[in-house]
Amino acid sequence: MVLASSGAEETQPSTKSEKITLPVRVFLVKSKVSEKVHCTMTEEDLVACFKIVNENWAPANIEWSVESIREMPIPTDAARAYQKSLETNPRRGDMKVLVDSFPNDQRLTKGFNVFIVESMGKGAGGVFRPKPHGDVIYAHQSPRGYAVPAILAHELGHALSLPHTVFEKNNNLMMGAGPGRKPTRVKPLTPSQIELARAQAKQGKPFEPKPYNRPAPNKQLFTMLDTNGDGKLTATENKPAHQPFVRNLLRQASRAPHESLTQEEFRLMQTQHQRSRQRAKGRGQRIGASVDSIFAKNDKNQDGKLSREEAKGQIPARNFDMSDKDNDGFITKEDIIATRKRFGIDADGVRTGRR
Repeated sequence: MVLASSGAEETQPSTKSEKITLPVRVFLVKSKVSEKVHCTMTEEDLVACFKIVNENWAPANIEWSVESIREMPIPTDAARAYQKSLETNPRRGDMKVLVDSFPNDQRLTKGFNVFIVESMGKGAGGVFRPKPHGDVIYAHQSPRGYAVPAILAHELGHALSLPHTVFEKNNNLMMGAGPGRKPTRVKPLTPSQIELARAQAKQGKPFEPKPYNRPAPNKQLFTMLDTNGDGKLTATENKPAHQPFVRNLLRQASRAPHESLTQEEFRLMQTQHQRSRQRAKGRGQRIGASVDSIFAKNDKNQDGKLSREEAKGQIPARNFDMSDKDNDGFITKEDIIATRKRFGIDADGVRTGRR
């Protein structure tokens, strides 16, 4: 362990690990109608950005290699819907409306894809969307007012399976925004994070979370999985049916599959996850796409109505039924807005807290 010039503690690259080079296709998102969408980043800016990204990933001996840089024009309706979403919620724009408009056939199928917009709002500088394509979206203008390469390095960490840290608070690369995060050029990774990231990097594709059935309720979970009763949870002590769940639990704690988790650490994780869920339910949290973006994507004939087939994949069948008051098989924007209002959600998919 050495101290970097930034003052952050770094893990040096292992001389025993082979360098893993990961191809990245970069899309500079363009729009003639939205300055928030239209990315002004230059190729020179991008080269400088990835230089710092690779400095952050050097301890893991992982190198991100830009395969190509492409301009990606966004359909006018999608760009306007995104711009409107930022006007309604300045902290975070509706990224789904943009991602849904990206042509699938342009993505790099064996590697990683990064889409760069001009701004994501005052509260966001990047995001990793694991489904459906494993896209990283990065903002040229961050909440600080300028591009921060460490944010891109952080989102690429999510693409390599790393969660936000629970226990590491020393300006770790995978810390979220908040107290303890400092604006340094390079941020450290733990040996466990490096092991997890390299395991995903060897697959050559973005991480895709899988659903795991919880073997027991939260209160009994640790006791059930701590089969030898030593107060530490490991994958190997469990029967094969439960090992994938435990390994994923360890990953959520930024621990490698062969490592362990104490009961106190487990409780801390549960507390933090519970707080995150409560914040997600709080007022002002975006929990769905805007009505305008849904219609921009799915109302192909632009008749102002969506059939059940057009709404499939965007609006759950149960919600469609609630919105289709006259049972004619079609719903309008006004129908959706009225249904959302019943549940304290506005037209832009933001929870208002008022019903």
